[in-house]
Amino acid sequence: EKIAKEWSATAPLSALDVVDKILKRVTESFAYGVELLQEEYDEAENRFEMVEKLTNIQKRAHVFTRCLKTGANEIKELSKVKNFGPRAEAVGDQFDSIASTTDEIAENAVSTMNMQMALDGFRSGKNMKIFTLVAVFCQPITVATGWYGMNWTNFPELQHENAYFIFAG
Repeated sequence: EKIAKEWSATAPLSALDVVDKILKRVTESFAYGVELLQEEYDEAENRFEMVEKLTNIQKRAHVFTRCLKTGANEIKELSKVKNFGPRAEAVGDQFDSIASTTDEIAENAVSTMNMQMALDGFRSGKNMKIFTLVAVFCQPITVATGWYGMNWTNFPELQHENAYFIFAG
């Protein structure tokens, strides 16, 4: 509605003015989308949901980047049109700026995911260390109870003088 009011309120426009307005609108929409991505990146809190959200943010940022780079290439072609060169160059610079911002958001998402996974690996390594220490202390007790809990009278080979030490190894 806002766009319809804006367009109907203006006098008849030349083709260059129409293209200029369209490019400004496209630039604004990409900038708004990138702002939403940045807000979503900043709001990622829960560590289990974080990786999923960051993956989604990274994918969307790459889509924005591809669209912006494609648009920038087309705008460079428009800059060759007489009387439209400076306008197209300004919009192309805006596209490049927004594309670099989306690249930065995608890189931040990837580095945050990598950091989260490294921290998870560190935590599980810490848990394995605790489990290993418990096993080290429990293993001798388990062996001793298993060894001395046997019914030795049913082992006829232990009736010899040093059979116990030979059997124990």
